[in-house]
Amino acid sequence: MSRTRKVAYAAMLLGIYVLATRLVGLIQPGPIFSFNRLGIGVAVVMFGSLFLGPFYGAVIGVAGDALGWVLLGQWTGAFNVFISVFYAVIGVLPWLISRFLGPLLRKRHSLIAFSVTLGVAYATFATVLWATGLFDSSFARWRLDILPCRIVVTAITGSLAILTIIGVWLLERKGREDVTMGEVAWISLFVELVTIFLKPLAFYLYCLVFLGTNIDTAWNISYGTLVLLSIVFAFPDLFINAGFLRLFLWIDRHALHNDRV
Repeated sequence: MSRTRKVAYAAMLLGIYVLATRLVGLIQPGPIFSFNRLGIGVAVVMFGSLFLGPFYGAVIGVAGDALGWVLLGQWTGAFNVFISVFYAVIGVLPWLISRFLGPLLRKRHSLIAFSVTLGVAYATFATVLWATGLFDSSFARWRLDILPCRIVVTAITGSLAILTIIGVWLLERKGREDVTMGEVAWISLFVELVTIFLKPLAFYLYCLVFLGTNIDTAWNISYGTLVLLSIVFAFPDLFINAGFLRLFLWIDRHALHNDRV
């Protein structure tokens, strides 16, 4: 694909990214919770990485975050440069995974391994939630009863994990020759694992560097609470990102394939 076409597609994906992330932010405003907006923005950045390469994927992520704040920042919170760094990582990571792990992730049993891994991840999270009381302080901070919160979180995350596994299997036969559904699922899972660690860290560093205080003092929310929210939102994010990334790749195959040749 020529550089001109890549720039044109990157601009189109950038526009989609801004709309997909910032419009959701209007529904759920607030600088504290801007990290857990549900939407297709991450899937757009992931597709940009696979479709155009890591450089354009990173540009879409960083420029989209910055441009979105310029347009609608007054409703969605202060600009956080560390979040832009996170989106740059998301713009590079899918290409790296596909390039170096793609042959392994496209094998026949890749989707089985993904399903087992996601099931183990959910079981581990549920065990920690119920057996250790690690997240009880977060529920208490919100002045919520611990037992109902445990039940609701377990039920929601479990349902989404099951739906994700069912969804990727239903889409398995619609895979491309160069990117299978197993690879899509694994890329989405790796991105979520990075998200769980990097997004809370981005907000923690923002408070330290730009506000000169810790996150508890600045926003009355603990770092552990941010991690809990990131884990809980990772399940619907995984479901959304895997589904929409597969949709974008389907569009690539049927509508944009000639431009890739």
